[in-house]
Amino acid sequence: MVFPFWFWIVCAFILAIIEIFTLTFASFWFAISALAVAILTAFYPKAINSWQIQVMYWLVFSILITLIWFIGWQPYSVMRKKNKAMKSGKLINEQGVITKPPTSLKAGIMRFHIPFGGANEWKCRSKGFEDINFGDRVTVVDIDMENEELIVSLIKK
Repeated sequence: MVFPFWFWIVCAFILAIIEIFTLTFASFWFAISALAVAILTAFYPKAINSWQIQVMYWLVFSILITLIWFIGWQPYSVMRKKNKAMKSGKLINEQGVITKPPTSLKAGIMRFHIPFGGANEWKCRSKGFEDINFGDRVTVVDIDMENEELIVSLIKK
């Protein structure tokens, strides 16, 4: 038994409807994969001669498309948004919390309460080698565009 191509189109439509209500992008990739199987089934019916092969293709397409999103596209788009936020200077005077303290040799990580440029966590260094520890509240005083790091200063209590 082979599912007809319209079965996969209906599946893609249902998954797209689910995506509209969940906003997680998970169903979106499954819907695109279902459309790909529908196209294969419509144009190459002899190559797909059982429902098991159709489901296998759907699973493979789902995994590949999801990997392409998480490994390739999403990090690139977040990086673009971060660079745009850095260049705009909107991060200056914003406050956050240190989640990984910076050292003299290695940048630390600070977390904002709301995302800037698509990210909550940013690389940071202390201004003038201040001693900054985990959990300290800091404010952004400058941006090092060359190293893509925020320069932060400890908020005095």
